[in-house]
Amino acid sequence: MLFEITNLNNVDILDYINEHYILPSSLKDKIQLFIDNVDDLEEDDEDVEQTLEMIIDYIERQTDKKINYVLWLADKEAVRNLYDGDELEMYGYDVDDALILSDLGYDGTLYAFEDMPDAIEVIEPDKEGINETYSKLIKSIAKDIEIIMKKYL
Repeated sequence: MLFEITNLNNVDILDYINEHYILPSSLKDKIQLFIDNVDDLEEDDEDVEQTLEMIIDYIERQTDKKINYVLWLADKEAVRNLYDGDELEMYGYDVDDALILSDLGYDGTLYAFEDMPDAIEVIEPDKEGINETYSKLIKSIAKDIEIIMKKYL
């Protein structure tokens, strides 16, 4: 979570936590300060790290669940459209017992787990889609070579 916030500026996590979990007002104020100054946050900043640890501690006490693993998950269509999923092997997970730390709808949800969940479904890459992509790429390269040959030969 520290990397997501400090390096990727994913303050949606902090927004979601601020809106969906009960935290002391002083901690909520600190979260808002982080959101407002996300570009200045450093991964090795002890204050940021301690604040995130306090946030996790409050969430764990409220929910009676430990947060040891987080996974960013989206449905198959979103993975294919947003993350080049046709070329990736995708996995499905049971999220019934997971906590939600951020929910961006179609773009995906950040789930927190006590134990690393086992994949319950493996979705093979879309071989047809890959072949179609490579075919288009090869045709494009061939066309570029043809243009270069005509120009210089």
